[in-house]
Amino acid sequence: MVNEGETFGCEVCKLEFTSQSIVDAHMAGAKHQRKLKAQELLWKLQETESCFTHDEASGKLTCLVCDVELTSPQLLESHLAGTKHKNKCGKRGLEGGNGTEPSKKGKSVPGEYHCKECQINCNSSQQMEQHVTSKKHLNKVAASQKEETVNINAL
Repeated sequence: MVNEGETFGCEVCKLEFTSQSIVDAHMAGAKHQRKLKAQELLWKLQETESCFTHDEASGKLTCLVCDVELTSPQLLESHLAGTKHKNKCGKRGLEGGNGTEPSKKGKSVPGEYHCKECQINCNSSQQMEQHVTSKKHLNKVAASQKEETVNINAL
């Protein structure tokens, strides 16, 4: 018997349902299966790669080597296997199966490598170093400093 007001959730899709049978139908659906595969691929990439960041709020993935934003783990995987990415890694002297440095520790402690300015987490110190020298980060810092100067002058 289901208690009134009881809800059932899907963590992958971040949805809530009113009955277990609806959850079961949702879990069998194609949309849920696609999101599940994407999440599993993202976990795999986070364990083996250190050259990208994942902004959980927007879902965007950024290759720190090429300064390219991608919208899905599948696109990131394809990008990492691409010739342009591998060439840029070769020019920077990075090593690894696809031209990147594998993460030595596996998953990092959440928040250990966090950029407050860009609101992203990095998986390793190398990734954080790459991030803070990236165009995206430097542009945000410059814009923030410009904004602070304007605010100070307004006082």
